[in-house]
Amino acid sequence: MHLSKTWKPRAVTLITNIETASALIIDEGMPDTIHRSLANNNLLPNKPIIDASYLDADLLVITSKHYQIDFFGPTHVQLQWQAHSYTLTRDLL
Repeated sequence: MHLSKTWKPRAVTLITNIETASALIIDEGMPDTIHRSLANNNLLPNKPIIDASYLDADLLVITSKHYQIDFFGPTHVQLQWQAHSYTLTRDLL
């Protein structure tokens, strides 16, 4: 389940959108669906804060181009071994 909500200090928080997806759908695949729904209902946020599980470089470009909004939030940490550089030392050989 993916929730979108409002947030302002000292104000009521409102849920603006709910999307459900199969467990086989990864979080990265949901933002376009979520933002299409928000746009159709005139509910796109001005300054969206987004969780790291959704945010990547492609999403930043697409949402800026299609919806004229810029996200704020941490990007993915690359955990795959290919993303890290290793130096072979004599001890490893």
